[in-house]
Amino acid sequence: MEIALCTCEGRVKREHLEKIENAHIFDRLCYERPEKRFDIAGCSHPALKSHARVLVDLNNLIFLRQNDPAEKAKIILKAYSEMLKAEISFIDAEVESSLLVRTDNAEFVSLLAKHFEPLYVLTDEPSISEMAVAIRGEIRSISGVVGNFSVELDGVEMRTGRKVRSLKVSQIVIPGIKDAREGIFSSEIQALEAVYNKDGIVKVRPLSYRDGRCGISFNGVNGCRLCRCPHGLVQHEERIVLDLMSCHGCGLCTSLCPSDALSLQIFPRNVLMKMIEIMSEYRKRKTLLYACRNAIGRVYGEKKTDSFFPVILPCINSLSEVELLYPLVRGFSGIYILPCDCPHEDFEGVERGVKIARAFGIESIVIERDFYPDVVKKLNRSSPVSEGFQLSPSEKREQLVEIISHIKKHVKPVTEKLDLNGFGSLSISDSCTLCKTCSSVCPMNAIKRNNGRLEFIHGLCINCNLCRLFCPESAIKIENGLDLSEADIKKVLKEEKMVKCPRCQKEHISESEYRKVSALTGHRIFTLYCNECKPVIVFEELYREIAGERNEQNE
Repeated sequence: MEIALCTCEGRVKREHLEKIENAHIFDRLCYERPEKRFDIAGCSHPALKSHARVLVDLNNLIFLRQNDPAEKAKIILKAYSEMLKAEISFIDAEVESSLLVRTDNAEFVSLLAKHFEPLYVLTDEPSISEMAVAIRGEIRSISGVVGNFSVELDGVEMRTGRKVRSLKVSQIVIPGIKDAREGIFSSEIQALEAVYNKDGIVKVRPLSYRDGRCGISFNGVNGCRLCRCPHGLVQHEERIVLDLMSCHGCGLCTSLCPSDALSLQIFPRNVLMKMIEIMSEYRKRKTLLYACRNAIGRVYGEKKTDSFFPVILPCINSLSEVELLYPLVRGFSGIYILPCDCPHEDFEGVERGVKIARAFGIESIVIERDFYPDVVKKLNRSSPVSEGFQLSPSEKREQLVEIISHIKKHVKPVTEKLDLNGFGSLSISDSCTLCKTCSSVCPMNAIKRNNGRLEFIHGLCINCNLCRLFCPESAIKIENGLDLSEADIKKVLKEEKMVKCPRCQKEHISESEYRKVSALTGHRIFTLYCNECKPVIVFEELYREIAGERNEQNE
């Protein structure tokens, strides 16, 4: 790993930098702009964007403000090197030269006409009809994505007088419009971006989606609806529909997804968790700083501060309960959250994590709009829940249950029951036959039939209701909320004797289900056999008939 570090014209001692392996040391890195490309640069100056894959402002964040600067810098560089392992892929969109714009500015239209064909203009200015397709009217709706928008409107073309009800356009410029989709611009000055887009758009894929982990539906029946987008770019159909080209990468949908079906690719969660583990190697008191990349500038300055380790995020929205609780069991005294002022602020994942922490009496998570060294000092006076706890490499909800179970060994909850969406507590009636339907449709494996027992782990349940909706006996009832006392406990909801297959001796059906199925079908003997053996005995019976043998069993 090749690293570029800077003394900032002597403000940082060169002997500190020389303690770091593979470091190339500069005095004015942002001005010198080295020809060599580095893996990490210890400066976030925009001039260095093309000179390093990862920019970390170590000088302002570490050397000028804290004790043990060289040790901290080594740890932070090691942590941020994990970002180099993230797999980056790209998405693209073809954009043609059609444009719809609302304006009465004829000079503006004359400029646009040089770049766009056809050019549609919603206007009340008749002279514009000499330069473009001028339409007097109002938009009713816009659907589609950049490069392929369908616009429904009530309009009349000024030149011909014909009615205009719909248009197909690649991009849209409507001053004041509230629409976050790529290719829709809310001011005339943004038309310049539309010009740039004409050759097509290429961007880093912000999200990935694994429908095999998603609980949105099963056989057309609606299930989980926890994920959402502050800009309306996530749609719930038979599977999640994402407008990736318009995605801002805030990560709210991924923070609310309990199963990791949605994951943030521009800052993968496994990379973030590994960074937490590496930063926790600093054994003295420390605070973890989660800072939005647009807010990290508020940390700069030369006033001394207690020890903190920065994680610079695309957006605070991307944090879930796991990322808030894990540092506290890895040895961090507290967590400082520094958001920016952005149009997609939501922070529901953060609020859920804070709510769980406070239910255990943990008050060492702070959200501030500015950086205050005194807050870091106060957080470092808190004691971590534990040190060195290692999570298993499982999915997010499994990890949350694991963390809660660990915290309960050290801290007793002051509040056990929390009103949180995305958690369910199951109870079943006596009509349950252990038929295995519920365990077959559960996307989280929260409910399982195992050796004649129906087992349930409350913390894994996302309250998607698929088990309740598919239960043939209507035996399941679900209550919303998280009960910390039961979150990690494997609870037996029902236990019943199982019937063995006469051929292979496998226990495959409960006594109550056997009675029900045999009564409905009239096949008392055939129902005794498991699904694997049924085809075999059917074949054996056919063979006996063909061979002229008597079927003693049927007699």
